[in-house]
Amino acid sequence: PVYTLGISGKSWIIRTALSDRDIVKVNLGDSGFIANIEIFPSRKVSYYLIPMASVVEADGRIGYVYEVTPTGTAKKVKVTIATLYGTQAAISGGLENVKVVVSDGVAYLTDGMPVDIKKQ
Repeated sequence: PVYTLGISGKSWIIRTALSDRDIVKVNLGDSGFIANIEIFPSRKVSYYLIPMASVVEADGRIGYVYEVTPTGTAKKVKVTIATLYGTQAAISGGLENVKVVVSDGVAYLTDGMPVDIKKQ
């Protein structure tokens, strides 16, 4: 079964399976409501959301992005990918000091290449 629902005394009990990546975020006492199971972990984690197209050479949880340096050149930066949300990648590490990430044309970049920023 996807989930099991039962009543024990005054409390509702819902049993469900969680993926490996979600089970490590959950602590005893975290749970959603029966009509719509959503688990909100007590441990909060912040991510940087960037377009998935910005990530190059991804292998598992490791990938690379290009940041735009203050001098207008591309710099390759190693990042840790936490998860994917639709067309965005949630980055958990590597972007702490990065101000601008290249999102278009990354496949053609190399370290030190001049970058022309276009505002949309």
